[in-house]
Amino acid sequence: MGGALSGGIQRSLVSIGNIGERLPGILVTCSLLVGEFIRWRECRWESTAEDRAGTARVRPVGAAAAGTPASRTPRRTTDSGTPRPRICPSRRSHTGTGWTAGLLSRQVGAENVTSVELDPDLARRARHRLHAAGLRSTVIAGDGTLGHPEGAPFDRVHFTAAVQRLPSAIIDQTAPGGVILVPYGTPFCNGALLRLTVAEDGQSASGPFVEDVSFMWVRDQRPDSGEFDIGDIRRGASGIDPAAVAEQTHAAFAIGLRMPDLFRQDVWAGYDRFGTGRAEVWDGTSYAHCRFADWAGPHAVSQSGPRSLWDEVTAAHGWWVGHGKPDLTRLGMTVTVSGEHHPWLDEPGNVLH
Repeated sequence: MGGALSGGIQRSLVSIGNIGERLPGILVTCSLLVGEFIRWRECRWESTAEDRAGTARVRPVGAAAAGTPASRTPRRTTDSGTPRPRICPSRRSHTGTGWTAGLLSRQVGAENVTSVELDPDLARRARHRLHAAGLRSTVIAGDGTLGHPEGAPFDRVHFTAAVQRLPSAIIDQTAPGGVILVPYGTPFCNGALLRLTVAEDGQSASGPFVEDVSFMWVRDQRPDSGEFDIGDIRRGASGIDPAAVAEQTHAAFAIGLRMPDLFRQDVWAGYDRFGTGRAEVWDGTSYAHCRFADWAGPHAVSQSGPRSLWDEVTAAHGWWVGHGKPDLTRLGMTVTVSGEHHPWLDEPGNVLH
């Protein structure tokens, strides 16, 4: 997971976008609910020959002090002549090291960076490492999902922990036209990087999924299916190969958006006479599984409870196929300050039902 996570953070930071003439502020929340709030309005960028050529390299600063590898300094290409933030995060999922805060402090000035860390001990250690590197960033122990109202409004908000529901406080604390970048997932599939833009009235935020990434969950949004009994089993054949879901992220993510209450896991069922794995789905009340071997056989699927969950998964997969097998970047989400989440295909008016 480490490599994928590193790439996900890297791509998500780049996806913050071109700052242009308006210098934004960014909140970054990591797996331990670490938030970094950056005010860029007072920053000044120097355009270099490398910037103009679009081949600028990230030079991590204070990596040794943060105790994080400094070897990953990938290149990226800019799409305009306007200098943009160049950030290369570490392979680590948490900011207890102070790594991301250090990079951002170097780019925008430590006085413009506030890092919010849930764990007081990690916050203390991050503060120590940053100060040892000569970066006097502010590090606060607190819950990053609540934002930082004292510093709002922010022009950029960046989570690096996955959520199932975006807290309304984050929209409230983001300026109209501001960008919220958040790894988003469902219990069925975690997940994708969501890039939201706050509406001019500040009452909602909407935007596309821009990247396939997988992050650790925000602590209070970790999937939990609860306990339930399995009985009254109904058996039958499957209408789809379960591998079409297990091995296809775009399909699984679309199914998860259509069925956000559904949990999924792939397990090895050595006791099965075929000696095969199986895909399991459940919602806390109903349960179903489909074996990978002989999935079209008469007893490949077992379903229990009031819902026939594998039939629903099959139908959702059929919807995905029927719409041209859309890449997850054709999907998007609109979130309102009242807590409503509306996934859509291609444009916000085409809401998934």
